[in-house]
Amino acid sequence: MTPIGTLGVLKITKYEKKVDKIKPYIDVLLEKGYRISQKLYEDILKKENEI
Repeated sequence: MTPIGTLGVLKITKYEKKVDKIKPYIDVLLEKGYRISQKLYEDILKKENEI
């Protein structure tokens, strides 16, 4: 089993069309204290065409 992390799970939910966008979910995580770098935040949203 390959670990994918929280952001990976969010990406899968988008690919499976369970959510339209992952940015709102990432933003809530950040508000609640989840920590990721600004670069990772921007990179994942660019790859998902959300910025």
